Amino acid sequence: MAVITYTAKRSLMDGHVAGQSYEFEVELSDWTPASDPETSSNTSLSGRKFTTLHRIEKSFSAQTIPVYKLGDEAELADQIAEWVDSVAAGEAFTIDPLGTLGDDPLEVEIDGKVREALYNSVGYYTYAFKVRRLT
Repeated sequence: MAVITYTAKRSLMDGHVAGQSYEFEVELSDWTPASDPETSSNTSLSGRKFTTLHRIEKSFSAQTIPVYKLGDEAELADQIAEWVDSVAAGEAFTIDPLGTLGDDPLEVEIDGKVREALYNSVGYYTYAFKVRRLT
């Protein structure tokens, strides 16, 4: 199970306080790393190319398993909604994709939007998102 830790700011759940740190566990069906180098190149008059590496941006694409969003079991979906809105303006949070003791969680920010998709007509939804590593 992935462990996500964030500071609540918006769309607070009942009993949650703005500015307080919360965490939740959710199982991921996808956690795909990506590496995007930022470079610039110049070519001399002789045709030799010189490339400068400025940085390498690390990111990850993720998707949750289906989460039930209705009735008494909707607490996880409510917390995901609070997390999505609380980090929507680029606020940093941590994620430990494997949830293993001893792992160092990654400090990340949302890259783009979190997409919520109906998994089936019974009330299960999946959440897909991309994060950019900050450290």
